[in-house]
Amino acid sequence: MRPPHSQRSSPVSRYVIRTGFLLEYLSSAQLREITASTNKVEAYHRFTKWLFFGGEGLLLEVHPDEQEKRLKYNHLLTNAVAVQNVIDLTRAVPQLIAEGYPVKREDLAALSPYQTRHIKRFGDHVFTVTAPEPFDADLITPFPLEAASEELSAIA
Repeated sequence: MRPPHSQRSSPVSRYVIRTGFLLEYLSSAQLREITASTNKVEAYHRFTKWLFFGGEGLLLEVHPDEQEKRLKYNHLLTNAVAVQNVIDLTRAVPQLIAEGYPVKREDLAALSPYQTRHIKRFGDHVFTVTAPEPFDADLITPFPLEAASEELSAIA
């Protein structure tokens, strides 16, 4: 049974409420910051679920120890892939700069370690137990970014 006409909200009032919320959201830095943090956490959870093999992220075991073990393994895998993604992205930036592509701070800020396009999720993987590669000190060298070179040219 539908409520009487006097108790139903009109479509116009819904637009007014929505517009009011959007104006409040746009004017509040705190709300935008909370949303940005939430989006990062949700991206991590989507990435974790994507890497979860079998059962689409459902823990079907009844034993709490087995459930905890699967969760820990999945988070270990997620963190390892995210770190490798960061290393790959960090190595790619100097190559792009060397090839003449402009790289801006805003572009780097938009990069995410939760990318999956390049990952062969189901395939043949060979794992070897060897010593890891030595740390590449070039990974921590700051990049000469376009914004910094523009600032220097503006000063001159």
